[in-house]
Amino acid sequence: MILLKEIDQNYRFMVSEITKQVDAVEKQLKHQSEKRLKKVESREDYIDILKNIIENKCFSRLITCNKENKNAVNITRAVHTITVNLERIGDFCVNIMRQFQFFDDPSYMSKRFDTKPFTKEIKKALDVTNDALFNADLSLALRICRSEFKTDTLYKEHFKQIITDIKDYKRHKDIQNLITALFIFRYMERIGDSLLNIGEAIISSILGEKLKIHQYEALEKGLNHAEVSLPSGKLGFSSIGETRSGCRIGLVQQTDISSKGKSVIFKDGKLEKIKKEKEGIEKWEQLIPGLPPKLYDYREQGNSGSILLECLPGSTFQETLINESPDTILNTIGMICHSCESVWNATLKPNPVKSGFIDQLASRLEDVYHVHPELQNDSHFIGDAAYPALDDILKSAAKLEQTLGAPFSVFIHGDFNVDNIILSQHENKIHYIDLHRSADKDYLQDVSVFLVSIFRLPAISESKRSFINEVLMAFFEFYRQFAEKNGDTRSEIRLALGLARSFITSTRFQLNTKIALDMHQRGMYLLNKAIAHDPDSPETFRLSPFAITF
Repeated sequence: MILLKEIDQNYRFMVSEITKQVDAVEKQLKHQSEKRLKKVESREDYIDILKNIIENKCFSRLITCNKENKNAVNITRAVHTITVNLERIGDFCVNIMRQFQFFDDPSYMSKRFDTKPFTKEIKKALDVTNDALFNADLSLALRICRSEFKTDTLYKEHFKQIITDIKDYKRHKDIQNLITALFIFRYMERIGDSLLNIGEAIISSILGEKLKIHQYEALEKGLNHAEVSLPSGKLGFSSIGETRSGCRIGLVQQTDISSKGKSVIFKDGKLEKIKKEKEGIEKWEQLIPGLPPKLYDYREQGNSGSILLECLPGSTFQETLINESPDTILNTIGMICHSCESVWNATLKPNPVKSGFIDQLASRLEDVYHVHPELQNDSHFIGDAAYPALDDILKSAAKLEQTLGAPFSVFIHGDFNVDNIILSQHENKIHYIDLHRSADKDYLQDVSVFLVSIFRLPAISESKRSFINEVLMAFFEFYRQFAEKNGDTRSEIRLALGLARSFITSTRFQLNTKIALDMHQRGMYLLNKAIAHDPDSPETFRLSPFAITF
């Protein structure tokens, strides 16, 4: 990898200057020198100047760089991140040097502690920084990252010993020295944190996307375990997105387009969510083989988890609705109805379950009001008509919902949005993705989410709106037939609550105030209509098509 020529010289000087600062710290830890401290402090200004020069050149380069030259963009970003963290290391070195004035005995550190492992680890990482970056060497980048793990371990060992000594009354006269030593070790541990940032920046410059070391290691181990033909030296990682729960999703493929290696999806996030997705995929595979993506690898690391999945060919149902022909769309909605019916019939259990729509709505209102504070209204009058506040409406709706349990449970997707359904046209089949919420619940959870996700489609032409309404009603009629067939006589009033939940809570993802207001009003209409219905005959409640159509 060739460093951009306008940055190269300043960057090399920066690494050299920081290495000198660490050398000075190492010498000071052995033998204190006031002259050495002044030299380190004077070098600090030069380091700041270098950092500012490199930063300005990096920003200038990013502005003028051809966007198609992704390699130049990646390395420029990496250089900037590395430079910022090198400057921090320089600051930590100065702070360490200044701590020596608080020792009663200038030789206290050298007599009391073995600091050589700390400085040795830091210098080893700095020594390979240039080679790791210039040669795009992942193994060296990982070595830099792992220096942070070692400095962390060393810090914990010294921290434990210092705290023990502070508690020892015989060493009370040493408390000032011990606390000063603790500050020094803390600064050295923070140097390790900066080294981790440097290593991860180099990894990201090589892969083309920002990855933390635990994500890269999980990805590398997963590829090896799954025996997926993607050599790490030619690995490309393209971020697909990051879920609202913080889950990282990326497409992993060969950077060499002539390669026939397969593409895979890498997903990393909170262990609980990743574990549930694995279990959901396995359950769906048992029910309808081939419906979920293949699971190549799963692994846990502390509170994080990762999975490696098949990259499914095709388009989401959302893309299909927007871009494909009416025949393709109708064929797809037919497959979706068929898959739902097959799974619902196969997993139906005659155990009554609560829907929980109102609790779900109430738990998300704070997020709704954060995005749209204008939707938060107290009770009010319009003319002589009184309109209660949403909180009061929800209390009434919650009481109603307690009487409306579903007569049976089925296995549902749990987040049945149009962008979680993939159509593979060459296979003429559909796939489900994002399955971490799958469970045995009220099937109207999926029905309500699916209908509102179609309603929430991005702007489409007027001519297509009427056809999309036909698609909405086709799924609505399918649901009605299933409910009637299985004796769910109170399904429509329950669905009204589910649709209200989805309409109102979905406004937190919609920044267009006009559209958000429309969805909120539809949700309020459905809530009020359900509450106003005769509580003794919920089976007579009927949903009006205009509540869910454009």
